[in-house]
Formats: sequence, C-alpha cells, structure tokens
Amino acid sequence: MVPFSRLLTVLLLATAFWPARADACRCAPRTLEDYYRSSDIVFLAEIASLSSADGKPAFRNARPRIVEAFKGADGIESVRTATSTAACGIDLESGGRYWIFAQRRVGEPVAWIDSCNGSRSAGADFTDVEASQVASRLRALAATESESVAPVPYTNPACWDAPRRYHTGAPPAEMARKIALERTDRKRRDVSGVTSPNGAYAFEVENPTNIQRPPRVATVTVDVERDYRLALRLRGVAEPVQPEWINEKLIFVRAAWSPSAFVDLILDVEAEELIYSEAASAGEILFEENRGPCIPE
Repeated sequence: MVPFSRLLTVLLLATAFWPARADACRCAPRTLEDYYRSSDIVFLAEIASLSSADGKPAFRNARPRIVEAFKGADGIESVRTATSTAACGIDLESGGRYWIFAQRRVGEPVAWIDSCNGSRSAGADFTDVEASQVASRLRALAATESESVAPVPYTNPACWDAPRRYHTGAPPAEMARKIALERTDRKRRDVSGVTSPNGAYAFEVENPTNIQRPPRVATVTVDVERDYRLALRLRGVAEPVQPEWINEKLIFVRAAWSPSAFVDLILDVEAEELIYSEAASAGEILFEENRGPCIPE
C-alpha cells in the first residue's frame, strides 16, 4: 500500500506539470440584424494583404478591398484583430472574403473586429440567415436605416423659448473622416501652451487663418511627456477651435463644420484616444418649423 504522503506528493507533481487549459473565447450568438444594429461599420471585404499591427505580434492587420459597403465604411483603410482565437481573434487569410462588423474609433481609419461582433468568413451562416442570403438581408437593413427618422431633440422644439443646440448621436461618416488623432514625429521642442491642472501636460492650438485655402485645418498639439506629441487634426473647420482642460488628463474640443453642425470631442491624453464624440446641430431651423402649441413629452 502506497503511503499517503507519497501519494500526495505524486498528485501535487502531476498537477504542477499538467498542461494549463487556455481560456477560450466565448460569446453568445446573435441574429444578423442584432450584429448590424450594434455596429458602426458593416461591409463585405476581400483581404488584399496581411501584416502585424504596428509591429505588435498580438494583433493582425489586414488591408481590405471593400466588395460591398452597407454601413459606415467610408475612410476605412485596414481591418485589425487579435492573432489568438482564444482572445476572440479571427484567423484572416489573404484572398479570403469576410463579413466585417465593427465599431468606429474616431480618428482611426481602422475597423477593429473579433469573433463576438459578428465578423466571420463570407461562407459562414448566421443563426437566422444562410450565407447565400446575407448580402440581400444587409441591403434591406441598410435601406431601412437610411429611411429612419433623424434624431430629435430631448425636448419638443415647440416648447423652446428660443433656438438651441441639440445633440444627435455619433458623428456621421462624413464628419468622422475629418477627425484624425495621431502621434507626431519625434518632438523638436516642448509645447508651450495651456498646461493641465497638475502641470504635467500642455496643449497649443493652430487655427487656420481667414485667407487659408480649403480644407482649413485646425490642429491641437499636446505634449504628453513622451518623445513624441499627440496631434488632433480637424479638417474643414468653419470656426476656430478653443480647447479646454476638463481635468488633469482630459481635453474638451468643439469642432464646427458649419454654423449649424458641429462635433464635441473629449481627448484622453494618457490613453491617447478620443473617449467621447457626438454630433450636434443648431436649432434655428427646427425652432422655426415647430412653432405651435407646446406639448411636453
């Protein structure tokens, strides 16, 4: 009979050398319409080439040839996914065709995808739609969405005392294309501008002059205590931008594309990303069109 102490030792050693089970990617399947509604970008793509993403082996970067666009695909230059399927990455193949469902990150021409957001091979079925019917179903969804009613203000315009600006949700593709956030080349000088409340960072603004030819570009340059700077570029602005610090690391920027259309942005200078973006409209026309009895919501 094997002594208990020896048996325990054997079990502990076996456990120590037992192969660890990799956590698999798990996500609940949804309908094609659910994937479409929850995505900013939807298109059918053929993968033209593959590479690592910005030299990061954990991500795979693909240059797509857009075969057919259904939603928000304007300006997309690449598709990016995790290299590991355990991290919900998709095993893209050069020359393969894929349904792309993705969220838009303002300032990035990149569609980030994973196996949970609906992206998959063009030959794969969805839970409710066979592969051969996906394109026609997406066309129908796109047509329905284009006919949908534009966002309405929170308060009935008939109850306004005067015209007011109101927000309308995520910036449309034509606005998103005008916004770019990038790292500049190795900085040549420190930014001498408006410092953050804790004195760690600073930004300066270069607004277009009145005689500058279109597209008039406003640039907000931020010193983030690195060997590079961040540059937020806004193409086609109609008015000078006037950024301001919200706290020690967040900058608020309002970009006006016309007297009646603008976008509010919040830049996290430490995360180096735009964490908030929302389009808005001036309400002069809406105010005039809705003169009448005030019917509160």
